[in-house]
Amino acid sequence: MTTQSETTYPTSVTGHQEPGQRVLKYGIAAMVLATMLMAPGVELFVGADGRFHSLGSSLAWDRWIVALHLISDLLIGGAYVAISLTLLYLAGKAQEEIPFLWVFVAFGAFIIACGFTHFMAALTVWTPVYWAWAGIKVVTAVSSVATALAVPPIVPKVLSIIRLAREAGEQKDQLARLNSELEERVAQRTEQFAEVNRQLSQARDDLEGRVDERTAQVTAINTALHLEIADRERMAGALQESQQLFEQALIGSAAGMALMSRMGHGSR
Repeated sequence: MTTQSETTYPTSVTGHQEPGQRVLKYGIAAMVLATMLMAPGVELFVGADGRFHSLGSSLAWDRWIVALHLISDLLIGGAYVAISLTLLYLAGKAQEEIPFLWVFVAFGAFIIACGFTHFMAALTVWTPVYWAWAGIKVVTAVSSVATALAVPPIVPKVLSIIRLAREAGEQKDQLARLNSELEERVAQRTEQFAEVNRQLSQARDDLEGRVDERTAQVTAINTALHLEIADRERMAGALQESQQLFEQALIGSAAGMALMSRMGHGSR
């Protein structure tokens, strides 16, 4: 049984170029074009326009409201930059493992552009660089619209990946349950085999005891038979010896009677 260690994504995820990627590229091109169209006013980007007043003067330099705007814009801009740098770092480290990697890059560019709009807002507290601020807002708008147009087409594919991941998780849980059941069955079989082995061992010990008992009985019977055979052999030898003595005595008595009978006839 084998398990799939890597998530299988749809072919379109890593195959041909996604429609969202094309939209993002077009958005980046439009962003560059907008920057070029704003090039004639570059002197306004690097210097203040005398027609405008700084944000601080517009707020009558009220220290509390100015501080509130300034601190909020700096914190928001710093957070946006940190988030975008984190996304770009993640995209750089996991290029081959994350599907739709370009989405992370797009969000990173969009968020960092948002951060720079807040930095420019903080700068306008003292310097009325509203054209530069507007230019960065245009860049932010283009990148955000491009990202917004690029994301919806990939939603079905993301849902497909989520479905595949859920099915993979369910299969993993099912395999875990089957493995647990198999281990339980193996444990039961092992216990049964141990019980059978114990019964066989006990039966073997009983059989060996019976064999030893039978062997002792046969040995005793064999010994008794040998003793009886020896006694009979001794009795047969004694009987044969007595028979011989009897025959000798009988022969001797018959010869004496014949001799006495002859001597009696001679005296007459």
